[in-house]
Amino acid sequence: MKKSILLFAAVLLMVPFLAGSCKSKKRFLLDVVEQDYVNKSSQTVHGVEVKEQLPLGASDIFVCDTFIVVMTNGGQQPRMHVYSTNWQPLGEFCNIGRARNEFLSYPKLLSGQYYRKPDGTVLIPLMDGASNGVKMMDLTESVKRQTTVITRFREDLKGIWTVIANRDNMKIKFGSRRDVILLNEDMNLTFEYNNSVNDYPDYYGEPYFGVRQDTTEIRRIRLLQEVEGEEMEYFGGRIIKHPHRNLIVQPLSSLDYILFFDMDNDHMFAVHQKGSASFDGKLPEYVRTEGVTEDGTPYYEDNLVEHFGYPAFAESYFMVLYYAGDYGAGSADPENPVAELMFFDWDGKFLKSVKLDTSVWSITYDENNHILYGMDMFTESLYSFDLTSVLPD
Repeated sequence: MKKSILLFAAVLLMVPFLAGSCKSKKRFLLDVVEQDYVNKSSQTVHGVEVKEQLPLGASDIFVCDTFIVVMTNGGQQPRMHVYSTNWQPLGEFCNIGRARNEFLSYPKLLSGQYYRKPDGTVLIPLMDGASNGVKMMDLTESVKRQTTVITRFREDLKGIWTVIANRDNMKIKFGSRRDVILLNEDMNLTFEYNNSVNDYPDYYGEPYFGVRQDTTEIRRIRLLQEVEGEEMEYFGGRIIKHPHRNLIVQPLSSLDYILFFDMDNDHMFAVHQKGSASFDGKLPEYVRTEGVTEDGTPYYEDNLVEHFGYPAFAESYFMVLYYAGDYGAGSADPENPVAELMFFDWDGKFLKSVKLDTSVWSITYDENNHILYGMDMFTESLYSFDLTSVLPD
């Protein structure tokens, strides 16, 4: 009897310690909603190649309102080709040059953002990597006047990697990556994802999100209590914004997390596939190998498994390519895999998923016609997927 009482007392004494130990393991700072969304696809959607002649060097496509925008990065001028949603050519814009309405380097779409003003005018921000700036293009007026119309320009927004390779000791130095979301049309309030690495593998900067008023950071949103070594490699993924609200979503490319930042309601949280690797548990060991090609160019390979790919959005939900389920993992061509298309509402609830029978890399969605477009990164072919019969209820 005494042994039982002593054992019971010892257990009671250990409870606070155990509770404190469990609590200390909570390192991920966003609230987490566990869901089960993997391997739920029961329908397959067939991809049909779009026969319209795409411009040479087509690299990205974006449906904004009633326009289809195709960007190029080849040697042809201009860099932006605009069509109606029934593929009628509407104009060619964004030449390379030094004028206000030109770009020093290939203009890039800024995380699938655009603004539709009350009068119907559509504005689209474009990154000019060489100048580290963003130009706001009046797409409606550009089409009307058949020339690139720029309404605003900020030179202090940087959203690209700066890479310097030291071939002697194989350390690769990265500058800061800042993916930028504009929180207003005036371009003076921004939401930025910062992911810094310097002198790999000796130092990892902490990944975080920040809000800036002009050039001053007015808020910082941290993700982890601390970053341990190579954990930062598991952060990253394309960022999208709700078409009308300041609600930003980032599906992670190397783990089963989707991060949500509702800036209008000050609500930040994450959706996580229950039972999968987590920041509060054990992450897969990160392995990286480096080398030099025959022409002397440094390269690296790692063992990260792609989970979420390109996202696209609609008013009531967003969709994202997913590769880590049985369907994607079983692709006949691992270098060019097929994917599931997952639907989530903007509150983070998983709605459904379908299988795409054609491999695509970047996607965009024509909500008016229920058409998903996807580009094949290897062949520069464009495919359409009619989602009419498979959309969430």
